[in-house]
Amino acid sequence: MNKIKFLILFFSQIAISMNVAQEYNQIKKININNFYEYLPEYFNNIYLGMSFKDFTNIKDTLFLEKINSDSPEWFAFKENVNDYYIDHIIYKFDATPDSVNDTLPLFQINIFFTEIEQLNNYVNSKFGSPQIKYEDLSAEWILKTNKNFVLIVKQLNNEVKLIGTIAGAEWDIDN
Repeated sequence: MNKIKFLILFFSQIAISMNVAQEYNQIKKININNFYEYLPEYFNNIYLGMSFKDFTNIKDTLFLEKINSDSPEWFAFKENVNDYYIDHIIYKFDATPDSVNDTLPLFQINIFFTEIEQLNNYVNSKFGSPQIKYEDLSAEWILKTNKNFVLIVKQLNNEVKLIGTIAGAEWDIDN
């Protein structure tokens, strides 16, 4: 009788594990290097985790507005776009070269849309339904990536924040 109970318990645990694994595999995994998977068309060759040096090879920072930070942990630039339904973009980089990162990676991109409808089209097409919805109509997605960090997407009003939990950067989950 104990053997039968054990087998029933054993097979039920396997069934539960298979169901959980199936749900886990349905979670979207983002290829960070393929910026088209998570960024609007405007972002040509820009991706989370790229070094500041690589960023300056794509965007001339002389034409971007430097954002003063109260934090010694990061520095940022603002780009006025006024195209592609995007008003402006803020790029945040890790500012501590003596930390885990010596490349000053891009760890956060804030995109300000001109139209809420375009923002909604963007997040729905790239990320699907939000995992978390709040009473203030904001939403969040937490997505696996092909890198050693998670992608957090936060939507509030006309802004979308794309955040990489990159080791040593502001959103590092171990900090």
